[in-house]
Amino acid sequence: SQTSINNNNNSSNRTKLSRASLLTLYRFSGSLLLGLLLHSRFYQPSQFPPRLLQTFHAAKLFLLPSLFLFVANYTNSIALERIGISLTYTSKCGIPLITVLLTLLLDGKSALPSAVTLASLLPIAMGIGAASWNSPTFEPLGFLAALVSTTSQAGLNVVSKRVMRKTGIRGAEAQRAMVFVALGIGL
Repeated sequence: SQTSINNNNNSSNRTKLSRASLLTLYRFSGSLLLGLLLHSRFYQPSQFPPRLLQTFHAAKLFLLPSLFLFVANYTNSIALERIGISLTYTSKCGIPLITVLLTLLLDGKSALPSAVTLASLLPIAMGIGAASWNSPTFEPLGFLAALVSTTSQAGLNVVSKRVMRKTGIRGAEAQRAMVFVALGIGL
């Protein structure tokens, strides 16, 4: 019938989101909703509008950390789909390594950790390599997505701390601001 033809044409014209996109959007929208609704004064609905306004204003200050948050989560979803949870989260063990490298790049030698701290990073690097080398789920694009996610998470750690220190915004308020922007990027 004509109705079924039109319905088929309409459904084929719809944009389908990838699994990685959907997971990322669910994660951010849920986190924002929980951050806005659940708090120490959740029994006071009148606090919702000011908190939403506060989140909107703080979001402007957290653009770069939000970008790192979005990239870390989106590429993590891609990695999970392509190489599975074990290898994806094995690569996440590299966050301390990359955090040290990024801090050194941004702050120079003054940020160099102690020799003991640097020595503790060596087994981490070797463990990641050993676990990834012969993994049956290894796939280049998935592993690259896991590494990009790991690097973005380290970037988020470094940059968000700088913004929080500069603005004085911390905790749930900073999280809401970053998730608000990351959700906007995803949409």
